[in-house]
Amino acid sequence: DAVSVATVGGRGNLCPQMYRAIVRATVVGGEMHVAVDATGDVVGTAAWFPPGSDLFSSEEQNAQGFTEFFELIQKVDPDLHSWWFSTLLPEHAAICAKYLGTEEDPEGKNFKMNNWNLFSFSVVPELRRRGIGTRLLKIGEDKASLTHISKCMESDS
Repeated sequence: DAVSVATVGGRGNLCPQMYRAIVRATVVGGEMHVAVDATGDVVGTAAWFPPGSDLFSSEEQNAQGFTEFFELIQKVDPDLHSWWFSTLLPEHAAICAKYLGTEEDPEGKNFKMNNWNLFSFSVVPELRRRGIGTRLLKIGEDKASLTHISKCMESDS
């Protein structure tokens, strides 16, 4: 799945709301690429962020769905909401800072923010190994190549 059930505390019913927030935030601050089949059904997605942007990098992105999502999980599961803000987000930021650099780095080393970043990527399981994912990945790879910069791909599985 594009959204890990672990990030919603095992509550699979929250995955659609989280993914909607990711899509909306990507449309505002990044590039959402969608693969569809001949009938128009979505079969794959890739949420790419260009240099200088990230999933939570603007208030406008948060207003497009994450504010609503976090309000929902606070109502449904206050412990999950607390985990997001006390554990998941701070640990993710710390890992990114350790391995990819930060905006505060005196040498300006922030790999994630200075390159194309793939935040979310999915292909319908029964359609995998047919080139759909390769084409979705190639979009960001080609953009990075055109500007002679790298790409960063985050993954939780």
